[in-house]
Amino acid sequence: EANGNKGDVFIGMSTSGKSKNILNAIRKSKEMGIVTVGLTGLNGHDMQEACEYCIMVPSESTPRIQEAHTIIGHAICAAVEQWSFSGQE
Repeated sequence: EANGNKGDVFIGMSTSGKSKNILNAIRKSKEMGIVTVGLTGLNGHDMQEACEYCIMVPSESTPRIQEAHTIIGHAICAAVEQWSFSGQE
């Protein structure tokens, strides 16, 4: 809350999609005008409903979901880095 500003992006990760602290952070972010993205597993419907965008890994296995979240996180970072240095606004 102290570091977020309208127009920022909040990415919340919860294997189950039911983590109360993450769901509360998503709700607060939305109140502040922050875009919300969720990363969760197959049964993460609470997170899917709370977020503007949600990537649900099609698995119920915690290690597989977490591995996929790591790969997705790296892909997001690579895309942001590429955009940041492309000269686009």
